[in-house]
Amino acid sequence: MPPVKTKNLNTVFYGFIGINLIPILVAFFGIIEYREAMYIYWAECALAAVFALAIYANYLIVFFLLSGAMAFLVYMANPKIIDDIMPVLMFWSLYSLCWLGYVEFGKSSYYGKKIRQLPTISQLGIYIGFMLAALGFCYVITSSIMHSWPSLMENITFYKTFFGVAIFVPSVSLGLVRIIGMIGKKHFIDFLLGTYAEPQERNSIVLFLDMVGSSSIAEKLEPKKSMDLIARFIYDCGYIFRINGGDILNYTGDGLVVTWPRTKANSALAAAHAMKKHFTSKPVKAEYWRRYGMVPDFRIGMHAGTVVISQIGEEKLFLGLYGDTVNTAARLEQMNKDLGTYILLSEEVIKGLSQSWKVLLKPIGERSVRGRHEKVKVFTIYQE
Repeated sequence: MPPVKTKNLNTVFYGFIGINLIPILVAFFGIIEYREAMYIYWAECALAAVFALAIYANYLIVFFLLSGAMAFLVYMANPKIIDDIMPVLMFWSLYSLCWLGYVEFGKSSYYGKKIRQLPTISQLGIYIGFMLAALGFCYVITSSIMHSWPSLMENITFYKTFFGVAIFVPSVSLGLVRIIGMIGKKHFIDFLLGTYAEPQERNSIVLFLDMVGSSSIAEKLEPKKSMDLIARFIYDCGYIFRINGGDILNYTGDGLVVTWPRTKANSALAAAHAMKKHFTSKPVKAEYWRRYGMVPDFRIGMHAGTVVISQIGEEKLFLGLYGDTVNTAARLEQMNKDLGTYILLSEEVIKGLSQSWKVLLKPIGERSVRGRHEKVKVFTIYQE
């Protein structure tokens, strides 16, 4: 891939610093007050926070939307309850950061997984303990900075309403985030609207991934350890695919099915390449050897074309992916066994790649694919 142009980045950085010096310089020369300059910086920080939320912690959008809805309802019931808005905003900003930390901690592959494996009553205890600690911490910090905060808390109506909302919002938000995570954020709105009740056509890149030797692994490891290995492998794969824009449609026991829009061929191949680098890196190999006595390997097949997505079932909803494109991707994944490769791509995927990726590809030639009359031109990546 093309290298990052450091000179351009430096120009942007110094330009950003220069622009941010303007408000404080204008205030220094008495054109505006320092307080007004601070408002500009606060607005900039708010925009940066929204931008970061959109690209990184987008699951907290649920938290803020629910917070806004509750604030509106409280205001409509008693407009005077938020006359002094600054202490409330400070408390809620700190409280939101606490919940961001909680969600990130819960998503971690080690400590988060340990918590998820605890009995439900223990998980509930951790949740309540964290909530009480967050409420106490944010209350103390807000009280030490905003002197009007303690007087607000003397109003029993405000006290009950505010802390009721502080308990209700994160609890419902985390429940919704869990549901969105189960369905997939790219499909959540479609599920609510019933879009997939009727089959939907998409023009997509389909990737099939399968872990190599899962049967022999099951023989060597006890069932619980074997399942833990597969779960860890799927978790690592899923993370790499998600950060490369992949949409994980289905899990296939010891593998998964991922899609991208037809125009995102570079991202799809970058994800497959990142997978290989991840599982051949020394730290990852050492960790798998320490925990399981082996390092999982995998095979990938990729094809592009028209697919059909449809909702299956009424309970425990499942998205089905159908079509010749899906079958061909699965057959290419299996073909790796005969060719001794780890990834095979069809010519349809190659058409959407940039030249920087195409030079890394090795043509295999035309191959017969079970279930298809026409042969498929197949490519792999040159071994590093």
